Amino acid sequence: APPYTETPSLVKIINYMTETVFPGECLACGQEGKWLCAGCLKEAVAIKSPTCPFCPRLSPNGKTCSRCRPNHRLSGCRSIWHYRGPIISLIKKFKYNSITASRSFVAPYLSAIMQQMPINQPTTITTAVPSSLQRLVERGFNQSEVLARTAAASLNLPYQPLLKRQPVA
Repeated sequence: APPYTETPSLVKIINYMTETVFPGECLACGQEGKWLCAGCLKEAVAIKSPTCPFCPRLSPNGKTCSRCRPNHRLSGCRSIWHYRGPIISLIKKFKYNSITASRSFVAPYLSAIMQQMPINQPTTITTAVPSSLQRLVERGFNQSEVLARTAAASLNLPYQPLLKRQPVA
């Protein structure tokens, strides 16, 4: 992997020391113990039935439905949760506060979604959308790469950084 996509060693050391000295806490309400406490986890509404990314119609594997397809280039998309309530706190703290250890909480959900998708073991490769240089400098890591590597490892799939970010003209 290119060196600019890796979490810097100093960030890794600081995260490890922080997690060792201070036990995990709910990223939504601050209760000690888990990344999302039982109360906040109940509020996190999981997406059980895949829908079109652009309308509420049910759609196999989250594919863009036939009515929305002519207006959008995206062929489909799957999400774990609705972006509201405690999930907003979890995602923002992961992205902006370098709490990368919370990936251990998200990984099983992400893996479950990936297992529902048609994966051909010999030919499936997991990749991530690259962050802009500005975001890499601000955060010190690419959050989509951290999640993609974690999910790939849990499913025994290879991870390769295949995408390149194009400069905006």
